[in-house]
Amino acid sequence: MASRVEAAAARTPAARAAAIMEAVSKRAYPLSDYAARRPDAPEWFSRAIARRPRRRLIEVDGANIELLTWGRAKAPGLLFLHGSGSHAGWWSFIAPFFVGDYRCAAISWSGMGGSGHRPAYSAEQYAREVSAAIDVADFAPGDRGVVVVAHSFGGYPAIIAANNNPRIG
Repeated sequence: MASRVEAAAARTPAARAAAIMEAVSKRAYPLSDYAARRPDAPEWFSRAIARRPRRRLIEVDGANIELLTWGRAKAPGLLFLHGSGSHAGWWSFIAPFFVGDYRCAAISWSGMGGSGHRPAYSAEQYAREVSAAIDVADFAPGDRGVVVVAHSFGGYPAIIAANNNPRIG
């Protein structure tokens, strides 16, 4: 015996859509118990996002780049680089877990987040943004290199920056 959804598939597009919506409306969803209120966040998440970063803009080749920093100055460096269409704030619930051992920083690439825009973009330009952030983020000086954590799109400029910047470990 065919299900209602399969039977609807043989009808008009409007009838098919109505049958599918009826079937979907009867399903239980994990958030339905919250009745449109925000679920409580786990304790670890609440503690992490309570640690607000210092936000500032740094100028890199004519564009303002958003730089967020957490933790004590002159600690070993940990720089977070986001993916395409994102922003530095995406690291706000992760970076606080590392501030006991690192000075953490994150940038918003030019054209994204709180950063300024450029007439044109290139991976080499993004790599210069990485190096500029390392120069001003108050990371520890010395032989221990800055650790770079890059997500998706951030990986390619990170590789270029690591090739050009001896401070990246």
